[in-house]
Parts: sequence; C-alpha cells; structure tokens
Amino acid sequence: MKVVYCLLIFLFVNKVSANISESTSENLLSTIRNTYLTSKNRVMDVEKKERKVLSSLYSINQKMKKMSKQRDVLINKMLSANGNAKFTAREIAELEEKIRNQRKVLSKKLIFIYKLGNSGVLPVLFSATSSHELDKILKYLKAYSENDYKIIVNYQKNLKKLNRKRKKLEVHVASLMRFKEGLKAQEIELEEKQKLKSQILSNLSQKKKSELSKINKVRKLTKTIVSTNKNLSISELLDDSFYAVKGNLKPPVAGELQKDYGIIQHPDFKYKLSHKGYYYTTDPYSEVKVVHKGRVAFQGEIQGYGKTIIIEHGDHYYTVYSKLGEIQVKQSQDVDANEVIAKTGEYLEGVRPGIYFEIRHFSDSIDPKNWMLASNEETARRKHEN
Repeated sequence: MKVVYCLLIFLFVNKVSANISESTSENLLSTIRNTYLTSKNRVMDVEKKERKVLSSLYSINQKMKKMSKQRDVLINKMLSANGNAKFTAREIAELEEKIRNQRKVLSKKLIFIYKLGNSGVLPVLFSATSSHELDKILKYLKAYSENDYKIIVNYQKNLKKLNRKRKKLEVHVASLMRFKEGLKAQEIELEEKQKLKSQILSNLSQKKKSELSKINKVRKLTKTIVSTNKNLSISELLDDSFYAVKGNLKPPVAGELQKDYGIIQHPDFKYKLSHKGYYYTTDPYSEVKVVHKGRVAFQGEIQGYGKTIIIEHGDHYYTVYSKLGEIQVKQSQDVDANEVIAKTGEYLEGVRPGIYFEIRHFSDSIDPKNWMLASNEETARRKHEN
C-alpha cells in the first residue's frame, strides 16, 4: 500500500511539472508491475486457502448434521427412558406398598408366635378331646406355618426384585446421561472448530479485498502513466481479471431466468436436485454472448447437456454454456467480452429454447448471483415471477 501511495505522490509532483520522462515512466511501470503481480499471486494464494477452509467447513457441517440426527435419536431414547422410569417408579411404589403390608403381617405373626411361645403349644394339642380333633389341630398348625413361610419368602423376593429394578433404572439413566454428555462435548468441539474456520475465512476474505483494491489502484495508476506516454503499455496491468469484474457481468442471453442456483424441487414428482447454475429461456436462435474475455477450452457435445462451450478466463475461472443450438467458435479460440459464441435452438414440442449457464472456480460451481449485474438479475427475476 505504501508503494502505491508513494507512486501517487510521485505522479502528482511530475504532473505539476507537466512532463514525465519515458525512462522514469518505464521505471514506474516496472515497480507497478511487480506490485501488481505480487498482489495477484496473493489473491490466488488466498483463493486456494479459501477452498481448503470451505472444504473443512463442509466436512464440519456434515458432521453437525450427523450429530443432529444422533441427538434426535438420543431425545427419543430419553423420552422412552423417561416413560420406562415412570413405569418402573410405579412398580417400585407398588412393591414398597406390598413390602410395607407384608411387614405389618409379619409383625403380627411374630407377636402371635411370641405369645404362643409363652403359653406353649402343648396345651393347645392336649386340649383336643378326640383323635380326629387332634389331627385337625395339627393340620391347622402345619397350614399356618406354611403360610407364614410363604409370606416370608414373598417378602424376600419382593425386596430382591425392588433392588434389581432400582439398579437397572440407575444403570440405564447413567448410560444415557454419559451418552448425552459425550454428544454435547462433541457438539461444543465442532462449534468451536466451525467458529475458528469461519473466522479464518473472514480474515482471508478481508485480505483478498485488500489485495484486489491494490490491483485496482495499480491499474488506474498505469492508465494515467500510459496516457502521458503513448509508447508505453503493459496489457496485463490494464486488462481486467475475471475476479476483478465480480458483480459486473452481463447475462449471456437476452431472456428470462427460469431456474436459479441451488436446490430445486420437481413440481410434479417432488424430488429435489442440486442446480449448479442458471437456466435462461429465450426466443429461438437468440445470440449467446461470452460474459468475459477468455479462451475456448472446450466446444462440443456433452451427454445430458447437449452442445456445450467452456470458456477459460484465467486464474482457474471458467464459464459454461450448455444446451446450445449452434456453436460459432472453435477450440482454443480467443474471445472478447460480450462476443457472440453461439445461438440458442428452436421450439421443441412447444418448449421454449434456452441455455444452461455456470460459473466455476477450479472444479467448484459458484452462485452467479454475486457475479452478475444486479439490475439485470432483478429484471430477469421479475419477468420470471410474472
């Protein structure tokens, strides 16, 4: 930045003198060229880093989606566990009530046995007046003792059952709580990573804007110097790179924007597809123009896309024009911005012709919305909506 400011001051002083020597201008252009190339290389380096960060963010988002599903499963399990806990709690309450009643019965039995022990069992036996009555008393005592035994056994079983259910409930709830805490820890970790990656991406974006600003200032300064010395020219400094015209691209055809970038849903079958670009409908045989200068990297048929042209714009930027009616350029041909490269087709079974348009950086598709002129896009959208 300091270099640019120094150059501007130097230029101002020389303008006052109304004469800039050709040798001085050449030195200036050499310095400017180095500044330009440095900034350009930095922009490309930032874009590569952005791709890596975006890839990491995508991976993190996928993990977040997976963990969101796991959280839903956990919530269902927790609701189920809550229902089971309530049911088990009711069972425990019923068991505790049974145990309390059994304790009361056993307490009465013990009091009775104690009293019986003081008076003795023999008087009861010898009170019988006949053998038949004696047998009856013995059977009664046996049944009475067996019933007491069963009460004691059931009491012990209920105590064991109660302990088992309490332990089972504790283990189940503890397991779910551990899983929930582990899931929460993972979510916190992923959120922190996402924040860090987003911060890095924001810093890279600011750095990219700064370098692009330097490039624009260098271009303006170059044009001023060249205008005062007609024999000097550095075309690479005066030509706009693709990323420098972001937000200023004209639509490739005069038509209506029929399909936008992003997820689209079929109107009849309701399935969803990822749409990587724009689809414009046009009148038959409409001119298709390249959005920015470049070189024809490919022209020909692509299965599913029909006649297609791919233009390379430098710095790993490409534009794609598909479903064409007639191709009017050759392989490796250089083309200028807004040059006609093809024509759309004709009506087929009552369907309007059109073209499919993509912007790509390396192999990734880019939403054209941020690259096209806002006024043109708004007009196209309004036509489509009406």
